[in-house]
Formats: sequence, structure tokens, C-alpha cells
Amino acid sequence: MSKIVKLSSIHILKIIEQVGRLGWIELPVLPSDGLVSFSQGFRGLFGIDETEPERLESVARAIQPRERSLFVEDVAVLRRRQEAPPRIYRLSTQFMPPRYVSLIFTPVLGDDGEIAKFLGLARDVSAEEVVARHKIQNAHRIDMLMTYFGAACVWSADEAGQLFERYASGNLAGVMPKFDPISPSSIHPEDRKNVLTELDIAMSGKEAFSVPMRLFGADGVPRKYIYMGFPITEDGKVVEWWGVINEENASLAMKAIALDHAITVTTGATLRAICALIGWTHDELAKQTGISRTTIYRMVSTSAPLLGQFKSKTIETVLQIFIPYGIRFFADKNGNLAILSEAVNNE
Repeated sequence: MSKIVKLSSIHILKIIEQVGRLGWIELPVLPSDGLVSFSQGFRGLFGIDETEPERLESVARAIQPRERSLFVEDVAVLRRRQEAPPRIYRLSTQFMPPRYVSLIFTPVLGDDGEIAKFLGLARDVSAEEVVARHKIQNAHRIDMLMTYFGAACVWSADEAGQLFERYASGNLAGVMPKFDPISPSSIHPEDRKNVLTELDIAMSGKEAFSVPMRLFGADGVPRKYIYMGFPITEDGKVVEWWGVINEENASLAMKAIALDHAITVTTGATLRAICALIGWTHDELAKQTGISRTTIYRMVSTSAPLLGQFKSKTIETVLQIFIPYGIRFFADKNGNLAILSEAVNNE
């Protein structure tokens, strides 16, 4: 006969902490009111050794330096008997993969009705936070690529054409809550029947497709677009579709013209300015391009246009390496080389 074991409330709390990746910290309003204390689960979340005393310094030290000041500020707010906002802290680099911990403080009242202490509940939210941050970063990268390649919309769908997600820009950006550039209602009525038929036929197959159509933009104006789809297959079966929508008149040749112009007029000062924008040293530029340090140093040191002193392909290689870091080249109204910097989040 199995023995029934009764669990104490302490044991139950420990189990809840382990299963839920939880922990708690008890913080007196003033240091003179008592000592800080935290649970075993809290120690585990913040990587605080069992032999280490229960001190706020231990908690602060576990938080990534750039976010540590927020914790210090929040403690100061709590000491004034005020509630601090909920926080999500990224812990120090000893945690790999990165660990994110949510910390919410709740006031505990004393017999006199005044706040006597704060109870902080900590929870490991790494999975949710990493997904959320990746979505933001991916959306930014997609937006950057759409800008550079002139795509008005990037979309993905399942094998039957059911939309997963989309990113739109320019005239196809959803400024209206229910606006969707790839819904049937966005297709011009005169094109709609034929376009939907073509799309159904195309997405029932296994080949990439390209369908011209007129789409209403978020401003209500119809424009000509090319709707393109590319199949993703596994074991010969389509499992997903990826696609783009480009304006029919968008000219990739303009990109080549802009690059040719940049190659023609770029000087050493141009390269120095771009390196300063993205925080690269000249050694880093050499490493990124695979071009020798000597050549790079010669390129950044000259005040005259590089073309004529260096091969066109060498200059193109250097300029192209900046594109993934948000640098754009174009000619201004006077024909001079202009540089646009779009910050890229690499966090």
C-alpha cells in the first residue's frame, strides 16, 4: 500500500516555483524595517548562489549593465512607498541563451494601513520575450529589404493560400484598420474575377507565378502591380508560399543607375563618413569586405574620386557591404551623391 505524503505549504510553493519558473522577493520599505529576503526560485532565476547573502546588490549584479539602473531607480521609488512599474529585465551574459525575467512589485499593508513592505513576483519570460523581440527585429529587416528592392508588400501563406502574415509599405501600407492589400476587395473590380481565377490556378500548382493586377492602395487610388509567389516545398509537396507585390513600373535599373553613380563619385571622405555612421573602424571595413587593410587605408585616405585609382568592382564591393546596415545611395537634385542612413537594430 502506497504511503500518502502530505505536502506543507512551503513544499507546494517550491513546486509552483519550479514548474512555473517563478520566484519572489520581499523588500521592506526602509532598510531599518528589516532585511531583504527572496525564495529559492528567485535565486535560481537570477543565478544567485545559495551561499550568497540576500542583498539587493546581488539582484542588481545579475541584471545586464544597461538595464541595471532601472532596477536601482525602482528600488528608490519603492523606498518612498510608491509603486514601481512592471519591468522585464535581460539578465547578464552568464545566461546563455539570453534570459529575460519579469518583475512586478505589489505593496503589502501593515496593521496601521500603511505600506509595510513590497512583495516582488519574478517570472522567467524568456520564451515570450525572445519571440517578441525577434518579431520586431525581423519586421525591421523586412522593411529595410522592401525599401531597398522596391517591394510594396511581402507575404507568406500556407499551401492552400491561407495568409500567414504580410508586411506592406508605401501606398499598400495599412493606414486603415481593415485595409488588406491582398484581399479580394482591394483588387480593381474589372480585374478581380480573372485575377482570382489566375491566383487559384497558380497556387494549386507547384511553380512560381506572376500575376499583373490593379490594386487599390490605402489612399483608395488603383495602381498597377505585379503579384508574385514562390513555392516552398518538402518531399516534392508545396507546404508554404512566399511572395512579393511590386509596382509594375518599379525599375530595378534605377538601382543599378544609383549604384553606378555612387561608384563614379565616391571618395575617401564618403567611406569615412559611412564608417562613422555605422560605427566601424577602417580595420573592421577591411574585415567585412575581405579587402586588404592596405587597400582600404589607401581608399579612405584619398580626397579624389576612387574610380580611376581603384577598380570599379573593388569600389562596388565596399559600397555593397554597407547595404545590409541601412545605408542607401542616391543622386540629389544637383546630381551629387547623397547618403541615407536607416538604423538597423542588432540587439
